[in-house]
Amino acid sequence: MAITWFRAGWIAPVSGPPIKNGFIGIEDGLIREVRSSEFSPPKTETLVDLGSWLLMPGLVDLHSRVETALLGPHLANVDPHRRFKILTRLGYKVMTVEDHQVAAAWSVARSIRSGVTAVADVGSQDSTPRLLASSGLCTHFYVEFSGPHPVQAEDRLQRGARAAVRLRNDLAETVTLGLAPAGLHAVSRALLTRTVPIARREQLDLCLPLAQNPAEADLIRTATGPLADLLAERRVPLTPYGVSPIQFLEATGFLAMGPLIPLALPLEAADRVILKNHPCRLAFAPSVISGHNPRGASDGTTSLISQEDLRADLKFPDVSGIGSGSAPGGGGADLFETARCLAASWDPPDPANLLAAMTHGGASGLGRGAELGTLETGKRASLIAIDLADRVDGWPDVQNPIASLMAHASSDHVAMTMIDGSISYQRDGIDPLDRMRESWPLDGPPPNFEKGIRDLGRRLAGFLSDPRNAK
Repeated sequence: MAITWFRAGWIAPVSGPPIKNGFIGIEDGLIREVRSSEFSPPKTETLVDLGSWLLMPGLVDLHSRVETALLGPHLANVDPHRRFKILTRLGYKVMTVEDHQVAAAWSVARSIRSGVTAVADVGSQDSTPRLLASSGLCTHFYVEFSGPHPVQAEDRLQRGARAAVRLRNDLAETVTLGLAPAGLHAVSRALLTRTVPIARREQLDLCLPLAQNPAEADLIRTATGPLADLLAERRVPLTPYGVSPIQFLEATGFLAMGPLIPLALPLEAADRVILKNHPCRLAFAPSVISGHNPRGASDGTTSLISQEDLRADLKFPDVSGIGSGSAPGGGGADLFETARCLAASWDPPDPANLLAAMTHGGASGLGRGAELGTLETGKRASLIAIDLADRVDGWPDVQNPIASLMAHASSDHVAMTMIDGSISYQRDGIDPLDRMRESWPLDGPPPNFEKGIRDLGRRLAGFLSDPRNAK
């Protein structure tokens, strides 16, 4: 197969300085060459001129939840600490099997339109990793399970582990599988402790969203606060452990497995020392915090992790990236908005490192830094094009294109998403939802997505309009 060349107003390789009017050659799904403006492609090879667009590596979402991403608007006014309970209720009492499929497929397509080419996704439906795989996204899928009561621990864990192993056997070539305890408010210490040997035996990766918010810390340290009150309502026995959530996880042996930990609040000094001594991968994911919305960053939202925390204490950018959360109250799949939330208090600003967190840092967090995250010869051709012509004055003739990119870009400016050399989305041309209809991976014909989303929205709104269902 001959090389296809793409010329762009700017190329942001991440591994080096930006290249104005550069070229990228792609063949067999791989990047063959990255060349400067002086290069002229052979006339025998195809040239695609992208005008003033900027080419950069595809975004890596280190904390995606496509199953629940569409539920956010319906839960905006719900007590943040009760959202997990209400989510569970919606999943079993309102949403059908087809609802789950429609919601996940819709959210997968939205992620691709937003420039995401690789995800670490958390969910519980068997259909979700199949949909992710069929979309072409580089997928790490973590089977989520809960069980706050100790007597539930073994049964819930075994069910989650069996599901992960079954999916791994079915999708071994396309998806990396793991386990995800649903959070410290939703699992017992017994469950966490038992998870470690099973994950080690089955060679399953681990992920644990860690809000590091006051309610979670109070639950672990003193067995008090709103999360403790919710568990007490369910007659779950509570134990004050007298330590931080990170120290609690270390005591269970969980951190020794090198889990992926999406979090959003600053860590205590002792916690940073602990994390340095374990091979953990951390993702900044502000929507892990119930009720926090990174879309508000441009309105003055304060950064929740300092630049020093990430660069020095969390080994940024080599193994730390950014996650959208895609959770109720969260910011969906716009990683540019999430990145600006992260960097709101950085002084001085560091757009190059912020871009690295969205790309190479996330790829490294998935163990795929050698194949994704930068535009270099031999790497997979998973990249995106950003159109800033109507957003940045004088584009593309700017002094610092990376600063302009990180200050102004959003998911709305993604003009093209390419995954492994195949264009999965192109504005006004190729839509990922159409691609999913054509290669529907589940039993039966693909549903009517538009009608399904409208119907689900009406039923969710009706269910939550009853005050008894919003408690």
